[in-house]
Amino acid sequence: MKRYLFLLLFPFTANAFFLLLSPSIKGWDKTDIPFQYNFSGCPQGQSGLVDLLNQAGTVWSHIPGVSLNFVTSGASVSTTVTQAWSAFQGNSDVTLVDPPVIICDTDFANTLTTIGSVLSVSNTLGVTYVNGVNGHINRGLILINADASTTAGNTVRSYATADLIELFVHEMGHALGLAHTNYDGSVMQDGGGQNLSIDDIDGIRYLYPREEDFTSQMFACGSLSISSPGGPSAPGGAFIFSLYGLCFLWFWRRNSKSLLNRS
Repeated sequence: MKRYLFLLLFPFTANAFFLLLSPSIKGWDKTDIPFQYNFSGCPQGQSGLVDLLNQAGTVWSHIPGVSLNFVTSGASVSTTVTQAWSAFQGNSDVTLVDPPVIICDTDFANTLTTIGSVLSVSNTLGVTYVNGVNGHINRGLILINADASTTAGNTVRSYATADLIELFVHEMGHALGLAHTNYDGSVMQDGGGQNLSIDDIDGIRYLYPREEDFTSQMFACGSLSISSPGGPSAPGGAFIFSLYGLCFLWFWRRNSKSLLNRS
């Protein structure tokens, strides 16, 4: 009896994560990143926003395989937008933006004009700037649109406190080094989303890889970890399906030979 193998090829869409800076810039050179904050310009109240900032940081630091230990709120500061921008450009005390600072900007429209941004204030809730040197990010500034003159719905002044968690996760992702992704529904998609996509996970693992301890020969595995082996243009989930296909082919051939031997 002749046996034929029909191999079905299923196309899978492979996405890729994108970085704000050069691929040679591998995130901050620390695993503890306590974000400084000045929420005085936001009407929601500092205590509620600090809690959201902590929740947003947990989203990134709790991803398996990431070396981030502490991404959360740090010190409450009185740093103004003008002071932070000067520090970001290296013209004043850089500790104002290292660790990164997040500020509710009540004059957001004029700020974008002053710094020469091409963004439109009418559809921008927040903007993040990062700078890198010697292989790592060394400055970070997040500005949140709290401008009362902005169209309702495009300023945090019209948002309930709980609704700002997606904005914080998105802008913190930028501050950690991630750019926008094309993955629909991803938190790093332009405009934001509600889910961590494989792009987001691969990107943060690339920027903050955890060094495994290979001194022991025992390994305990928790959840399945799918990561891309390359840099910022590496494929996402398609690789794991290739492994499944190879395993299936090996299993089929092995059992097929066993049946032939019996006949």
